[in-house]
Amino acid sequence: MSETVDWDPDQLVRAADRELRTGAWREAVELLRRALVLAEDHAHAHAMLALALLVPGRVIGADAESKRALELDGGSPYCHYARAATAFARDRFDEAWASCAVALGGGLEIGNQPETEVAIHVLGAKIRQARGETELARERPARAIAWLPQRVSTRVEAAKLELAAGRLELAASHANEALRRAGTDLAANVVAGEIDLRTGDLAAAERHAQFALLQDSTDPDALRLWAVIKSRKQPATGWAWRALVWIATRNDRQQNALLAGSFLVVQLLMILANAAGLPGVQGKLVWVWLAFVLGVFYGPVGLHKLVSADAGTPDRSV
Repeated sequence: MSETVDWDPDQLVRAADRELRTGAWREAVELLRRALVLAEDHAHAHAMLALALLVPGRVIGADAESKRALELDGGSPYCHYARAATAFARDRFDEAWASCAVALGGGLEIGNQPETEVAIHVLGAKIRQARGETELARERPARAIAWLPQRVSTRVEAAKLELAAGRLELAASHANEALRRAGTDLAANVVAGEIDLRTGDLAAAERHAQFALLQDSTDPDALRLWAVIKSRKQPATGWAWRALVWIATRNDRQQNALLAGSFLVVQLLMILANAAGLPGVQGKLVWVWLAFVLGVFYGPVGLHKLVSADAGTPDRSV
């Protein structure tokens, strides 16, 4: 990176934008933090940092950054886009739509990049769907596809919306087009597998799930699809697959809440056991809880190894 870029926050933000578009969120975060050291009130940098932090699921940090961005520039469509994305990640759908509506109506201020405008429309569709506005949600991907027909992720989101509405034929047409353009795309294979499940083609669903896991055996959506397929094929052990995947796909915040909640439940059971004169039960409860804690911490690694062996995919858990 040139000396000019190193000391120019706007150049750093543009470099971060390029990194973020390729999925390199760590590099984007580093560049944005350097930009904010140089210009701590750079609203666009705060907004982009919020979007970058959402990639690994760091919702609390993203929430703080998007709020700061709006404090600095409440009229910026891009800042409202970042706020909408973080509010949506926190299930605050009304707040998310309020900011998304501003972003949709305000245009773009950096480079007039159609990719960002398409991303806003896709986010708007997700928010509308979450608010139960299914028909209105369908309008957004349609516009986005018209602008950037080659963008696979928009086709995938359109397929998901049609699938949620029960329009399997339309969902399949979007999924097939996504796969035609990028046959190795993970998300496209997952949604195609979900459509196959709904139509009863278990073998095709398994092929798509296996291909998705070949791209990334730790992907939460691919793992959930695989668990559903296993439960359909092996009902006796399907519950175990679902439980393992459910635990393994919790984010850090959810895992901490799960551990805290289970601790309180065990404490309550120990009190009840003591009151009932069953001291031996207390020790067993402690061991059960410790086993559960180990399962939460090490279960994801074990699950990924199990999936890799079962699906014949590379083990990417280490």
